[in-house]
Amino acid sequence: MAFSPKRISELDSLTSVASGDLVPIVDISDTAAGVTKQASVTNLAAAVIVAGNITTQGNTFNGASQLVQLNASTQLPAVSGLLLTNLNASNIASGTLADARLSSQVTVQGNTFNGASQLVQMNASTQLPAVSGINLTALNASNIASGTLADARLSSQVTVQGNTFNGANQLVQMNGTTQLPAVSGINLTALNASNLGSGTVPDARLSASVELKTKTVTAIGSSGIRPLVTADADTYLLVTHSSGVVTITCPNNPAFTAGQSVTIVYNTTNSITFAADTSVTVYYINAAGLAQTIASSAQYTPSAQRGRVVKIHCVAANTYFLEGASL
Repeated sequence: MAFSPKRISELDSLTSVASGDLVPIVDISDTAAGVTKQASVTNLAAAVIVAGNITTQGNTFNGASQLVQLNASTQLPAVSGLLLTNLNASNIASGTLADARLSSQVTVQGNTFNGASQLVQMNASTQLPAVSGINLTALNASNIASGTLADARLSSQVTVQGNTFNGANQLVQMNGTTQLPAVSGINLTALNASNLGSGTVPDARLSASVELKTKTVTAIGSSGIRPLVTADADTYLLVTHSSGVVTITCPNNPAFTAGQSVTIVYNTTNSITFAADTSVTVYYINAAGLAQTIASSAQYTPSAQRGRVVKIHCVAANTYFLEGASL
């Protein structure tokens, strides 16, 4: 029969059309609750579908501006979830989350470790691997428990001379009674003689101003020329020749320095002549008590008397004075 559009509330319970599928419709505005109405879907005007929550988006799904239809496994189709919010990460069960989706708080350095530009992974004993620590700072030396620190890592304030002592180029170690060992002190300066507590100072360490109680005696037993030498300073020359003349020469090389002297002792009655070398001046007092000079390359011979003593004093460079040499 012909069907004219009516409101759902106007249909009775047996209203139907001659052709097409019939669907039950419940009019939620009907006061008679639970009353079932029927109408043809193909002939049902859009104006009639105003009550309830009936969509008019059609039966094509999963495209732009279309409804989304689950597949046969009740899974969402492969469509964009870009606009989804409040997703729960605990529900992620497969796949790999792209690095770009992670926050800046999450490291994306991968799972290969301990190489250049890689993360460092401790071993099973919670120890750092054998990698360079050259860039580490604020290390605490109290935490060093093994190994040996290289000398190059020590400051210039730390001696690296080792633990072998008292040899050449080694440190000096005092003995058990806080005494220095038996090593040379030749380079020590500003020593205080008041601190000498034992031993004897060698004569050679005394100045020329100190008169020695005992001096070296050198015998001259034959005639000829005997120039003074450095070793003669502050000694005795005992002349014992039995013939001829002994000539004592004051040389122009610096045999003596100012303040040094030599003592000539006559144990002979033969002549002893005193001579001045080239560029040397020798002074003496003659029998008249006058100062005389032995000029360069000249000689002076006082009278020979056994037991006579003549001292030769160096008063300046290449300048000497004879004491006790008057005729």
